[in-house]
Formats: sequence, structure tokens, C-alpha cells
Amino acid sequence: MGRLSVGRTGGDGVSGAGISIATYHQARRATPGQEALAAINVDQALKNGVLEELQRLPDVLDVRLAYFGD
Repeated sequence: MGRLSVGRTGGDGVSGAGISIATYHQARRATPGQEALAAINVDQALKNGVLEELQRLPDVLDVRLAYFGD
């Protein structure tokens, strides 16, 4: 499992949060260079402030949490 590390250089953002990524999916619009969507599934609950830290990253437009239960 990897650590949650999101940012332009891979070391920016929440790399120090110690959160293991279970799966990562990314998609973009049909036209290259446009907005993209990333869906990140993690192995444990997010610590306080992680979503806010992701939202502050350059080029991030929106961050949402979806919980699908156990």
C-alpha cells in the first residue's frame, strides 16, 4: 500500500498523513488539458484536516468525501 501523496511533485499535500491508498482511479474529459477526476479509496478513516489540506492544493477544484459503509 502507498501513502496518500497528492500534489504536483508527489511530495506536496498530505504525504505525511500516513494514510494507505487502497485504490486510485483517474479520468479526464475527452479533450486533453481539461479538468480531471480522481477517486481515491483509503484503508482507514481520514484524520482531521486531511480533506482541507487536499482542498488547499494548487489546481484542486473540489474535494468530497463519500462513505459507502463496511
